[in-house]
Amino acid sequence: IWARESFLLQQKDGTMSKIKVKVNNKDTSETIIQVKVPGFFELGEGDGYALIGQTATHHGNHYGTESTLYSLLDLAGAYYEENKGTLRINDISLIGGGLFDIKANWSSPHKSHRVGKNVDVDDVTAEGKKVRSASLKKVAEKLGIKITILDEGNHLHLSFP
Repeated sequence: IWARESFLLQQKDGTMSKIKVKVNNKDTSETIIQVKVPGFFELGEGDGYALIGQTATHHGNHYGTESTLYSLLDLAGAYYEENKGTLRINDISLIGGGLFDIKANWSSPHKSHRVGKNVDVDDVTAEGKKVRSASLKKVAEKLGIKITILDEGNHLHLSFP
């Protein structure tokens, strides 16, 4: 008997995926497995920054790697000291990483937010001051933080190594 097996992986959120096994184009088995990027930590509330962007679909959108979060905390604190502006931190990654579907439709416009090293920062501080990428880059350089900053119109996209 010839059997053709196929595996279909459907990501349902940052932590759960469904695998379907088909033999001769007939579903034979289905299971849910936990899939996630290891080593994520949640960024909690703190001084020098404010967390924004939580939605009913993704109430946990501030997870990242330890090194990213430490660098981000240092950057936010130093930015506040120099500019008297509280950075508004939006999306980092979901609790287990993976597809971050900001519109809750399982498309992937947030492709780089899968592994906890990319952070969106609002372009206006909590005090209403404009956040300029050059100012943020200057603060990062003073701290020795390697970072790439893209201005995406209504927010800055920060990428950490």
